[in-house]
Amino acid sequence: MDTTEDATAPPRRPVVLGFLPGGRFGNAGRGRCGVALLRQGDEAHAESDVTRSVDEALAWFRAQLGPGETPQAAGIAAPLFWETGPGGVRRADQWLRRAQPGFARAVRPLSAMMGATVVQGMAMALRLRAAWPEIRLNETRPGPLLATFRDDPGFPGSRLAALNAAWQKLNVAAEDRLPALLSAWWTARCLALTPPDDLALLAPKALMPAGQATSWWPLEPARWLAA
Repeated sequence: MDTTEDATAPPRRPVVLGFLPGGRFGNAGRGRCGVALLRQGDEAHAESDVTRSVDEALAWFRAQLGPGETPQAAGIAAPLFWETGPGGVRRADQWLRRAQPGFARAVRPLSAMMGATVVQGMAMALRLRAAWPEIRLNETRPGPLLATFRDDPGFPGSRLAALNAAWQKLNVAAEDRLPALLSAWWTARCLALTPPDDLALLAPKALMPAGQATSWWPLEPARWLAA
């Protein structure tokens, strides 16, 4: 069997996953996990769906991958690192609430989060690390991210327009899929460009059960939209 690669075949695009545990921003009771997969530079054809569990979500990711494809990174809308000081407060969350007060209510301490968000998010990170040891894990904040880019004057004409087109084709489950798509898009964007500040670096002694993780945040949204 000839296993050489076809030199005329187009180069593979890096694959990035997105995961929202437990439904709409960790929504209570519904138990739906949003999943997404996109290939860098082809956001308009991003795939997304809703699953019922971490295992089902992992199976969905595998089913979307082509022969020989492996995901380069995953954006997970859940905490990927913990701190062990008083109250388990994370410095990344404190910094974000101070730096951008408008998001203070959306940036909740671990003790105030839904169990689905904390447990399922870390469970997915552990599963992904076991399946693909080299995968990069990035903690995302879909609500503040969406507000940041949606309110920017450059949003309609930015590279988010392609992803916006994909959103328009979603059905009523979009409320669960959209944060997963945004998590994948933002993580892919950071991989393609020089990443913004990594809020995880504020806690050098943080516990990262699934291995090294990042928490990239756009301090200058306009620069990321224009790049």
